[in-house]
Amino acid sequence: PPPVRRALRVAVAAVAVLPVIAMIHPEQTPHLTYTGGSMDCYDRPSFGDLEPTERDATFLCLARSSADGIPPLFPDSVSDQGILAYGRALCRTKDREEQKAILARAGSERPAWGVDPQDLVYVCPEIIGAANPELLRSTREKEEASAAYIAAENARCRDPWPRTKGVVQATAKYFLFADGDHGYLVHDPGDEAVSEEAERAMDRVYDDDALVGVADSAVLVGHVEDVIDLCLTVKAFRTAPPRRMAGWDQVTEVSVVSRSGRLTVPEMDGGDVGAGAPMPNLAIAGKGRYRLRAYVRMGRTGEEHLVTVFPGTSRKRLKLKP
Repeated sequence: PPPVRRALRVAVAAVAVLPVIAMIHPEQTPHLTYTGGSMDCYDRPSFGDLEPTERDATFLCLARSSADGIPPLFPDSVSDQGILAYGRALCRTKDREEQKAILARAGSERPAWGVDPQDLVYVCPEIIGAANPELLRSTREKEEASAAYIAAENARCRDPWPRTKGVVQATAKYFLFADGDHGYLVHDPGDEAVSEEAERAMDRVYDDDALVGVADSAVLVGHVEDVIDLCLTVKAFRTAPPRRMAGWDQVTEVSVVSRSGRLTVPEMDGGDVGAGAPMPNLAIAGKGRYRLRAYVRMGRTGEEHLVTVFPGTSRKRLKLKP
């Protein structure tokens, strides 16, 4: 072709490849900021805590990590610039199959796994954040959002016996594991044997196919539905309160001992499992034996539990309402 037309073609070709060149800077040899053995690759900082200049390095860290023996997302033969380019390409994929193709082309040992949005947010926050804005939060923002959610869930729970006041009492949402936990404990946290007794209480729930399992200073109260949380009210009395079984699906009374002068329900305390609000000490008479009565029903807010505790020496197990 004439020289002018040939020059025009060269110019058009240059425009077409410039975006790709801009994504991957030239390197003489692969430059590895992180490798699979880098110890600082085990932490995952919150996106909102990072400066813009730190985000690419965080993605590289995660992409090369081999924590718990899992192969890294990319092999060490791929340069930092190459990984970042692949990462931004992964952000634009529509499904796992497209991700799989890109990872296979990059030589990944686990292309079928794809990449999760919480990893990709570091290289393309404008794309991932549009669909998952919670991934853009800082640690403080996450804590505030979690506290607001727990407070809202607690507010949905109501005291089922508002006119019968305990010496101490509390009402809160009790959060179980995401796949449904065995239940919750009413236990003596100061008892040295409480861990072993909690396991024994759990075994008795399974062995007896019962709602409540008991082992000295630990009582495990299970749930009747496949739930991830429930509304829980606990009350302590100086004497046995009225039974009032109307409106409840199951009522069971058992014996529990406090060796340290404490009986309580575990709280979340920064974790994912436990009561969403402070729980009182139900052993109001100090060390000794108590009676525990557990009420369970399905209510307007889901599964509802009421636990009453009062001094009592009897060791009998009473199934007051099946």
